[in-house]
Amino acid sequence: MLIAFVFNRHLRCDLARVVGANIWLTLRYIKRQGEQEAKVQKVRLQCKKNIESVLFINR
Repeated sequence: MLIAFVFNRHLRCDLARVVGANIWLTLRYIKRQGEQEAKVQKVRLQCKKNIESVLFINR
């Protein structure tokens, strides 16, 4: 009975650790995706500015 309880507690700790790690990885992934999206938006804005300046110069 006692052995099963101790084993169970270890199992619960491992389970909690795995779940915690998964949540952490998911949050990190979401954060990274957000940063990527921000970079993409910045690049698009820069391209748009470059195109507009070229069009303006060629007028």
